[in-house]
Amino acid sequence: MREVGGVGRANDGGSGLTLDVAGRSRPELAVHVATHCRFMLRQADQGVLLAKMHNDHAAVEYLITGTFRSPIAPMRAAHAAVIADAGSEHQTGRWAHYFATALQTAQHSPLYDGRWLLIARPTHLENTPWARSAARRWAELLLADYPGEIDWLSRQGGWQVLPLRRLSDPTGSRVKAYRKQAQAGILPPVLLWWLSSLDCYVILDGHDRILAAIAEEQEPPFMALASVNRQRIDSHSQAVVDRYLAEQQMIPSSATDALAASNRRLAWTLNEIHTDYDRTRAWILPRGSAAWDAVAQAHDPAWSNHVNQLIANEL
Repeated sequence: MREVGGVGRANDGGSGLTLDVAGRSRPELAVHVATHCRFMLRQADQGVLLAKMHNDHAAVEYLITGTFRSPIAPMRAAHAAVIADAGSEHQTGRWAHYFATALQTAQHSPLYDGRWLLIARPTHLENTPWARSAARRWAELLLADYPGEIDWLSRQGGWQVLPLRRLSDPTGSRVKAYRKQAQAGILPPVLLWWLSSLDCYVILDGHDRILAAIAEEQEPPFMALASVNRQRIDSHSQAVVDRYLAEQQMIPSSATDALAASNRRLAWTLNEIHTDYDRTRAWILPRGSAAWDAVAQAHDPAWSNHVNQLIANEL
């Protein structure tokens, strides 16, 4: 893996890293597809998430199996404090480098060949202007039903956050310990991964940290991981630059405000292009539908039967 460099400050105020990954043709944490719009997120040979998309693409139903394990090793509070001591200006960059290194060395990392983005502000979270508190906002955004459904039709997309394991008791000891870090301003970010097949993020690391931040009425700190399309970025960037150069030729040199506005538009647009997520790559599920059915029946027979009935109704 090669760190290409920072993406600057995103248009929502975040910053992060661009990564070029090579030598990872098939990751240990990956999406696998089966027939009838079904897919499985597998960690090594374990199914950690099952999903069935409705034929009309109005919703997707999911089941968490409870076998997911974070690919990131636990961090000591003292290490988090050292990074926090770097100050807000450098803290985001240090966290980005920390998670980039951890993902590179993790046994069950989702990284595969191509270009990736690690950014501090998730760009694909639903805006909730009606939520006047962190608790109300995250009651909307955090998918805590097991099994559950993501309603793409009424929400006009997903743009939520799905835990890959059952959430802990908010009064438990681990959440309490993280609440102290949140109070001290040293809570490590929650690591998210954008799954285009769900149109939402999943939590790779930090299930208890997100609860701690919400309990403290704080917006959780994040690092969001997503693949990006290098060829599309290069093509779109060149087209934008060409339009910018043509525009500059048409603006008189004395029109300094117009020139400055043109420069700002260029910077804003290029940053939008460089932080545009790609579709998540998927592989064929070994043994296909039979393997999907076996995992579903083993973890929740009632939900498995429900999905089979849904498929029968769609045929």
